[in-house]
Amino acid sequence: MTKRPKKRPSVTTSIRMSKAEHDHLKAFASRNGVTVSALFKTSLRIALGVPTREEENIRKFSDIQRQLFGAAHNLNQITRAANAGRFKLGGHAEAVINDLAEEVRRTHDLFVDFRRAAHSRDLLDALAISTELDERAEANG
Repeated sequence: MTKRPKKRPSVTTSIRMSKAEHDHLKAFASRNGVTVSALFKTSLRIALGVPTREEENIRKFSDIQRQLFGAAHNLNQITRAANAGRFKLGGHAEAVINDLAEEVRRTHDLFVDFRRAAHSRDLLDALAISTELDERAEANG
């Protein structure tokens, strides 16, 4: 897991737009229960590929879910065989169980870090976490 950098001082950036554009954005933001500032920050996150809070529930989780289902299936097969007395827990079974445990730990860490990125108010911190997640996903790929 990455250590969080020190908090950066907050700054304000202005964007030039017409009154009609601004009114439209304010109305859109109001209808969706967010501020115009939050709307722009979310748009930046999407443009930079940094997870948003909404994506926390969907982005890349289908692959992880498939891996966990596979791991659960393997563990279930081992448990059934052991309960049926077909084998004693030996070297191969222990190795499979240890591999499954490691996969669960890695998956847990990915979920925790993804959540940290999605909930980070600091865009650069979130971008750093997101980049690390992408690198780890490619390495485990």
